[in-house]
Amino acid sequence: MMRYSKVVLTIMLAFLLIYTIYNTYKFYTIGVEPSTLTACVYGFCGVEGGLMAWLKVVERKNKGEDDNND
Repeated sequence: MMRYSKVVLTIMLAFLLIYTIYNTYKFYTIGVEPSTLTACVYGFCGVEGGLMAWLKVVERKNKGEDDNND
């Protein structure tokens, strides 16, 4: 079974790909780019990905400490 974080990461990457393609298309056709929205979307996804990575590091570190205590 796939881990929750891998599912979230896959969905997030697919969303960013779709958002980037759509945003590029709209910029090409209309000529206006929503810079604040783009910064917020990429900022949110960056923080979310960083927190998932940090949780994985902490999880592995705690698992290693548990193995040493046994």
